[in-house]
Amino acid sequence: MRIMHGKGQPGNGTPVVLDALTRLDDVEVVVFPGRGPAATCERWMPDLDARIDELGVRDKVVLHDAVTHDAMPRVLAQCRVGLVAYGRDMGVASLPNRLFEYMSAGMAVVVPSYAVEMSRLVAEEGIGLACDMEDPAALAATIARLRDDPAETAAMGRRALEAFVRRHCWEAEVDRLLAATTTA
Repeated sequence: MRIMHGKGQPGNGTPVVLDALTRLDDVEVVVFPGRGPAATCERWMPDLDARIDELGVRDKVVLHDAVTHDAMPRVLAQCRVGLVAYGRDMGVASLPNRLFEYMSAGMAVVVPSYAVEMSRLVAEEGIGLACDMEDPAALAATIARLRDDPAETAAMGRRALEAFVRRHCWEAEVDRLLAATTTA
């Protein structure tokens, strides 16, 4: 099973994701390592390659070159699950675009259990699972649950796409806004 993690950054939960991989088989995680000019920025994980080798997860990590925004759907199409692996310092009040990008790609999602808005949306729409993204064992168990039930994981992905199209895309948001302003 291939999973999208995203940018290899401590703030994105990359260290926890890598640690979780040590507990999993038959899983690949896509990471953008931030090579090139952006790699000099502190937010990238400068020891990403060394950490991957130290943990022995090289065969489970797909280091993907940077892509333009219009090429991202092709990358997401190769994945069945999208992670939003933010820790508590970033994830509690977050509702990031990447969640909706995963939904629009028809992917099941895993979000932080302490992220109020994300975990509520995931539960209400039935589109994935929530776990403690600061606990590698909890993340590994959550990923294993999705890996071990491919039919339900696919169903979550279908529900994610349906929910995105019906309630969470720009068109649906604009329609609700316009309806609210005409009744006010």
